[in-house]
Amino acid sequence: MRIDAESNLNDVAISYPQVVRRLSKELGTYLRKVGGQRPSFKSTGKPCPWPDEV
Repeated sequence: MRIDAESNLNDVAISYPQVVRRLSKELGTYLRKVGGQRPSFKSTGKPCPWPDEV
């Protein structure tokens, strides 16, 4: 698999942080509502944060 370094130059999340925050909040709310499962960190066993907690 080849990773193109130039593709990182067009990270739209950097250009639209307000959209990232809104979508993260919507996804976090939805996952909590439907009882979505979260992976956990191997080193601590603690669950990974919800999208809106990052």
